Amino acid sequence: MKSNYLNLLFEQGMLVSLSHNGKELIKAPSPLFRICLRGRNGDKVVFSANEAADICEKDGFTVFSGFPFDITVALHFDTCGNKIEVYANIKNNTEFAIEWIILLPLILNPLYLDGGEEGTELLLPYNEGLLLNSIKKIPDIPPEYPSSGGRLMFPNMMFAQTASYLYKNNGKDCYLNICVPDETRAPKEITVRNNELIFKLFCGADYSFDVTFSYPLVLRCGEGGWERSCDEYREWFALHLPVSVKKLCDNYALPEWYNDNVIVVTYPVRGIHDMDKMEPNAYYPYTNAYPIISEIKEKTGMRPLVLLMHWEGTAPWAPPYVWPPYGDIYSFFEFLKKLHDSGCLLGVYCSGFGYTEKSNLICDYDNKERINKEELYNYFCAAPDGKVELSRICTAQRSGYDICPACDGGKAILNDAYSPLFSSGIDYAQILDQNHGGG
Repeated sequence: MKSNYLNLLFEQGMLVSLSHNGKELIKAPSPLFRICLRGRNGDKVVFSANEAADICEKDGFTVFSGFPFDITVALHFDTCGNKIEVYANIKNNTEFAIEWIILLPLILNPLYLDGGEEGTELLLPYNEGLLLNSIKKIPDIPPEYPSSGGRLMFPNMMFAQTASYLYKNNGKDCYLNICVPDETRAPKEITVRNNELIFKLFCGADYSFDVTFSYPLVLRCGEGGWERSCDEYREWFALHLPVSVKKLCDNYALPEWYNDNVIVVTYPVRGIHDMDKMEPNAYYPYTNAYPIISEIKEKTGMRPLVLLMHWEGTAPWAPPYVWPPYGDIYSFFEFLKKLHDSGCLLGVYCSGFGYTEKSNLICDYDNKERINKEELYNYFCAAPDGKVELSRICTAQRSGYDICPACDGGKAILNDAYSPLFSSGIDYAQILDQNHGGG
């Protein structure tokens, strides 16, 4: 399969060559795809394109069948200019759900390991963007649930649906960009595992359902650095913004102070560290901090936004219930008034969409009886086997579960917990914790 600059060859379900202007980019063959099936009991089965007993061409598709399971995969390769697009359709005649497919995993050559060819790097959309010349520190654990966080998932730690391999060719900076222009923003893992650069596309399909992707996996090559490699995806993104997303300058629903000269000042009102005794410190009552906030305002010439930690009247880091504020609620509102009168702002830090069963910091904070009485397990996230498992997030501070924000019961829990914040007069509530991409 050849574009003007990019040449892709496959045999018997294996990608055997990917070259740009005569330069081979892969170190070893790899399957054209891998597929994961998930059973109702949580069991999973993974198999690859090269396991197909029958591969044929039909109506412009390369069709793979004859797997141990009654699955048929059809790939269509489209070439245009300096890029190749790969579309996938999956026919599912099994009792399984198709959980994900990895299209064209690439064992790139030379590897971007220490000692690799000079100038060889990998650009991943991790947080604000990560340019790597080593893969030693990339998490190599596939995302499963319950999750301990930190997985290289989009939308989550990965902010975009693209990655770039950067290399030298005849002394020139070149790139191979891989992206998926998916307007639905469905979940994807974008990472390197076992020396393969992979785009794992999660299907979201029910048991026995077929899967048809409305978007391709795009391979695009050219000359230039990482900035140039991102041009096409950046242009696509600007033309296909998520629903309701606006540029900050065009978002008139934001409060006026959001674009002001604001400095965030954060501190706990009890305890010193996350795991020490949760006793009042020098910043409680709340108004004790006011002289310091005033000094910061005067010396910086900026507008302080106070962001309180350990302020929750229930227990620190023990979502979702946080209200009323710790200690004297009148001190809290007195502090709020003093800040507003001086042009400052007040925010509070919550701890995500978890549901705390028991706090490890405040021993008498225990919701186990409430969970059982109100049958709240129905609104918590379940693992692939259908069991509601304890969350693996912040286990030193709390023991509990992950609320499912997609179900009505989960929404009701969150609404009940956080509504008091919206009517309190505060300026900011960080409800999503420090989660990346709402993960």
